[in-house]
Amino acid sequence: MQVDDPAAALDYLERLGYYRLSGYWYPLRAIDPVASVAQGKAVRLDTFTPGSRFEDVVRLYVFDKKLRLLALDALERIEMAVRVDVAHLLGRRDPRAHQNPACLHGNFTKKVIAKGPDAGRTQHQVWLGKYQTALHRARKEPFVVHHQEQYGALPIWAAIEI
Repeated sequence: MQVDDPAAALDYLERLGYYRLSGYWYPLRAIDPVASVAQGKAVRLDTFTPGSRFEDVVRLYVFDKKLRLLALDALERIEMAVRVDVAHLLGRRDPRAHQNPACLHGNFTKKVIAKGPDAGRTQHQVWLGKYQTALHRARKEPFVVHHQEQYGALPIWAAIEI
């Protein structure tokens, strides 16, 4: 692999690590045609294809990082929109709809789990246990304290935040 700036390459290797970057230069490794035919899959050599450059590996890494951050940002926006929509729709039925089985689908609240660690419970009961754990972890948050003291429980539009 061509390395135009050894000092910069060393800096990247020290900051990002050999194994992190090696995943990005893996596609640049030459393929052994004989072993690939024999094994029925591409077998990479320890040499690189002509024209492989360390700078391109770093550019690919940076591109991948930016793409990953953009994807996470988009996913977070979608998650928030769905959470708000669910809270709004259920909250119109009952401010504590998340705790009220009558507001939720029967398969979620009535169908008993047959196997596994949650056997004998409904998915709603399992979810309520996880909700109670999350509520306990957030017990000192000002909005949680407020709702617990004023109303005894969190309405769904506040509960979605924990």
